[in-house]
Amino acid sequence: MEQEKLTQRKQQALDTRRKIFNTALNLIKEKGFDKVSVDDICAACGVSKGAFYHHFKSKLDIMSESESLINDMLENIQIHESDGSIKEKLLILMGSILDVVEKSGVEVTRQLTVVTTGGHYIQQENRNTFAIHTRKLIQQILAEAVEKGELSPETNKEASTEIIMTFLSGMIADWCIFNGAYSISEKGWWLSPMIIDALL
Repeated sequence: MEQEKLTQRKQQALDTRRKIFNTALNLIKEKGFDKVSVDDICAACGVSKGAFYHHFKSKLDIMSESESLINDMLENIQIHESDGSIKEKLLILMGSILDVVEKSGVEVTRQLTVVTTGGHYIQQENRNTFAIHTRKLIQQILAEAVEKGELSPETNKEASTEIIMTFLSGMIADWCIFNGAYSISEKGWWLSPMIIDALL
């Protein structure tokens, strides 16, 4: 019976954490990060400030968890199990990244960009940021292509990775500047093949 109570308590804690997280993200998408306070989040999901701070140290923790979820979504893309060419794999990865960005919403994406380039939590040791994670995925695809003979061993994988990352970062920045006025996913699927063709 005691074990059952403990399990129920854990489940309730998980439910509360999930509720706070989802409510906070929805408010940030709607109003913007700076216009949403911890009090707003607590009022919207019906929890105390104590409950909020039990699960999250600050609003930045919400963004940190959001970034981790984005990384998990990208990790679940079955790129490396595909028999497709390097071009197909890069297209799938780049398109999937921009799909995830669009689904996250412009306000969440804008804030993630801010904290990634200057937020204090980015200084945490061993932090697997969206940019670091994406670079790793691109480098893995390029390394596999070299192993399979699709790319020359002389290929500068680091430079190729940076070109792709600069393209993606520019796309995301432009989308945020224009306040999500167009579909970043559709524009990405249109332009990405040109970038890849120029590289390969």
